[in-house]
Amino acid sequence: MELSNSLYVRRHNPFMFSTTVRNNITECEKIVNAAQLEIDLANKKLPQFSFYTPNNKNNAHDTDLNYAGNYLQNWLNIHLNNPAFMNGTLLIVTFDEDNNNADRTNHIPAFMWGTDYLHSGVNISGTFNHYSLPKLLEENWGLGSLGRNDVTAPSLMDIWRPTVNSNNASIDTTVTGKASRNAIIRKLPVVICYLLIVISMIY
Repeated sequence: MELSNSLYVRRHNPFMFSTTVRNNITECEKIVNAAQLEIDLANKKLPQFSFYTPNNKNNAHDTDLNYAGNYLQNWLNIHLNNPAFMNGTLLIVTFDEDNNNADRTNHIPAFMWGTDYLHSGVNISGTFNHYSLPKLLEENWGLGSLGRNDVTAPSLMDIWRPTVNSNNASIDTTVTGKASRNAIIRKLPVVICYLLIVISMIY
């Protein structure tokens, strides 16, 4: 997240709404300023999952799409052209809401980059929602569900190519909450940015 006085508000840090994070010093230490992403990238130590939140100017909340679009274009130009960033990374950029409060369908775009693992130039038909993102992470890493709307959310697993190089996958037989389950897990570092960037890295 980008810290910039009143441009950053609490809702930009959703993990702190969870008591299992808020009351755990170790977990709280993993919530850092956006500048840490660049430090981790320079040190080639990107985390396996990153949730990256621009401030209220850069996410178009207090500005407009031209302003936010310029910010996003600059951000993407820097990171998509950096092999150290894109190697084994799934990058998801999406928005939290559209500009029509009267329309409950909330039509928003979502874009994904990950040349090693994604179908190229594919539009996946169907209706997806924000719960499809945590479901993708849960299914990708063989995690248990949150037991909420992620359970019934449409799956995004069709984004993956049908075959995965064995160097980029592992067989995990000890996934927490999934006793006696063998799962092929793509070790992606994910970055989400709220205007929204999600980054997932492969280790």
